[in-house]
Amino acid sequence: MRFSTKQLSIFIGFDDLENNTNENAVMLRGEKDIKNIILPSEFTSSQLNSGKALKYDYAIIQLVNPLSLGAYIRPICLSSRALDLSHRLGQMAGWGQILNEKNEASVPNKLQLVTVPIQETEECASREGLKKINFDQKFHMCAGDSGSALVIEVSGRAYAVGLFSMLTTNSPFRNIMPDIFMKTTEMCKTLETVNGGTPICKNYFKEIDIECYSILREQRINLANKACGEIQCKNKFSAENPAEKYAERIFKLLEREDSEDNVYPAYQILDILISLNFSTCHLIGQVQHHNESLIESIQKKLPNGRQKELILSLLYESAIYDATSLYNAMMGIGTDEEILTEILISRTNAQIRAIRKAYVELYHEELKKHIDGDTSGAYNVLLTKLIAANRKESARVNIDKALQDAPILFAVHKLGVDEETFFTKMTIESQKQLNETFRSYGRFYDDTIEQKFAAEFGGDVLQALNAISQNERDLIRLVVTRTESGDMPTVGAEFERVNGVPLTVQIVSETELATKLMLANLASAYGGDGDWE
Repeated sequence: MRFSTKQLSIFIGFDDLENNTNENAVMLRGEKDIKNIILPSEFTSSQLNSGKALKYDYAIIQLVNPLSLGAYIRPICLSSRALDLSHRLGQMAGWGQILNEKNEASVPNKLQLVTVPIQETEECASREGLKKINFDQKFHMCAGDSGSALVIEVSGRAYAVGLFSMLTTNSPFRNIMPDIFMKTTEMCKTLETVNGGTPICKNYFKEIDIECYSILREQRINLANKACGEIQCKNKFSAENPAEKYAERIFKLLEREDSEDNVYPAYQILDILISLNFSTCHLIGQVQHHNESLIESIQKKLPNGRQKELILSLLYESAIYDATSLYNAMMGIGTDEEILTEILISRTNAQIRAIRKAYVELYHEELKKHIDGDTSGAYNVLLTKLIAANRKESARVNIDKALQDAPILFAVHKLGVDEETFFTKMTIESQKQLNETFRSYGRFYDDTIEQKFAAEFGGDVLQALNAISQNERDLIRLVVTRTESGDMPTVGAEFERVNGVPLTVQIVSETELATKLMLANLASAYGGDGDWE
């Protein structure tokens, strides 16, 4: 069914239908306010009988006059191929029906907000993926929410990555599938047509030469290297490249001499970096000025301190930052086992292999050699198995295997199960499989898995299974690395569960004034937890 502009009313900027006091909220009606309704040419009515999710399930509304932007009406970015959506949490707002305690449905007067996990299509379509959503997800979109945007926030920017859609009525999955979304990238062709053919949906990273960028990721350290070629790269990284433009601003800040100890420029540099995505930050760090990279200039010109450390952590690629953190943990007076534990347990196989490679490039020694020189006993055995990077990475969970493995956890140190067997199990199985094994353990035995670990292990090994450090240096590393990997929502929730306070509150209470705002904003922007003021 096609509607005309005469039949259409649009409410914009409202979050309460009864007592709306929002500034610049507006109600638009008919032809005087609405210019056109544009439907995508790709949409076909035959989809309605396909038994699948709809494609191109959207319409674009052209207004007669532009809207006045404000606190309740803001622009939003469309999705980019550069965004990593895996294991993220998204938010949706809508006026869909809600159920009361008697299971009766009604339309709310206030706009409802819900947070939902985002799963990749392949995982979502699997039986295990469906189970996880249906068992774990308590809230979802309902009748009346169609068209609501699925929004994620990255580096302070809001991205609409999907629009709430539907499965057709004859789909066999209609009653069990989770929320279905149309990808907003499907809107690009129509939007460009409306905009007179001007390209407006280019990939955010399209200006960056991918070939040269790949080489930089491999070489890591220097833009002017033989594999890439100084002249070639300088030509490819033109003045239009956003990385070079940001780097130029930072180089100018470093040249200022009108502030004591160069601390004030550090604040301004941080303000630039925390508004960008990590890929751009990494490229910025490699930009050359007078045969010196930005990272090298910062190391020379900024005084040592937490601001400098946070700046460098944002500019380094994650493998280099992790390798540097591991080296510093082992090369000082004593060994900081908590840093070794947190990094090596939380990284993927690919990340650990990249860390090992970066470590050799930076320090000309194998990571294992330094670990062997600074740790011993059971803790050394555990770390050695972790840096081997042999953990299974399948998303599938074998419940039968979890039931078989649970007794191994109970029998460690007795009944013929030694630490070698136990540590092998802990470092080879996927995290999802281990979680299922831990749940199985709880069904069979009186103590919890945490109590079992505490009874059988102590010191560094127990730390490896439980604690995340809370000192300021570790907070910097924790926030930066987990926001980059997309884990910040999980880390924030777990931190509050264990410690009883939100992560951003802990940051504010434990760090000096100079860095607490930057860290708290970075954590909040990536879903660590809510407002901290």
